[in-house]
Amino acid sequence: MKDTASGYSLWLVPEGVVLEYLQRIISDLSMEYETPVFEPHVTLIGEMNCDLGEASEYASQIARRLRPFYVELGMPCRGDTYFKSLFAEIKETPELMEANKIAQEMCGTQQVYTPHLSLLYSLLYGDLDEEVLRDTLHYLRNKFQGGGGFPVTSLFLYQTEGEPWHWHRIAGVKIRTNN
Repeated sequence: MKDTASGYSLWLVPEGVVLEYLQRIISDLSMEYETPVFEPHVTLIGEMNCDLGEASEYASQIARRLRPFYVELGMPCRGDTYFKSLFAEIKETPELMEANKIAQEMCGTQQVYTPHLSLLYSLLYGDLDEEVLRDTLHYLRNKFQGGGGFPVTSLFLYQTEGEPWHWHRIAGVKIRTNN
């Protein structure tokens, strides 16, 4: 299983209370399982294999074509890949899927897009403590069962080369709010 990424990525990042809440969960799980801590995000497009200038230009062009929208968090789930060992589903709204389509067209890629918000990066799937996971899943289900999420008013360009602790934010680009 792949536990590294390459190139640049465009992320949708929550703010305020939602950011703090999700960051606390990610940090607690990372401490419990000795796995990388990372910023809560939904990847709009990943592994943009281009140089920084091109990635920055793509981010600006994509942001100019979008309007602010809302990311809706769904149920937490377990997966069996490094980047999706524990994650929250993201509702595939028309606005989110259109944003991804625009990003892929601009970057000249065709990737299957399954939006999610990872809570744990790990290959420890079989070794994860069932009680900790059950408690975390229960807590998240109760928190977001009535709907929850965050507004998207900016795109964030990240350098995502290598392992998650090497990733870093390059820039934020505001999505325009007027026609």
